[in-house]
This record gives sequence, structure tokens and C-alpha cells, in this order.
Amino acid sequence: MVLNAAACFVVALGKYKHISPVLCYVFHWLPVPQRILFKIAAVAFDSVRGSGLAYFSHVVHAVSK
Repeated sequence: MVLNAAACFVVALGKYKHISPVLCYVFHWLPVPQRILFKIAAVAFDSVRGSGLAYFSHVVHAVSK
């Protein structure tokens, strides 16, 4: 609720206007389920590349076709 109120304040959105399009297109924020999937994919990608978290890199291994 606080983030929605702050976003409304920043873009001067009216009290009864929908905030979802503003969050998506103006601030490029993802909904929570998509944000979680993106974060997991980013951590796994970095670990496979070798630039990820040290304690997670031994769990993830690259698989060749």
C-alpha cells in the first residue's frame, strides 16, 4: 500500500485511478509472482556464468546438449 501511494504521488495520479499500468509501464515493476521467477532465473544464470553467488555456484551446473 505504501509503494502504491508513493507511486501515485510521484506521477500525480488521482485517488481513484488504477495504479497497475503506472507500475508496469512507468516504473517497470513486475507483479510479485513474476518478480520471484525473474530473480530465480537471474541468480541461476549468474551462477552458471560464474559471476553469481559463491555459496550457490556449486549447486548449479551448466548442461551441454
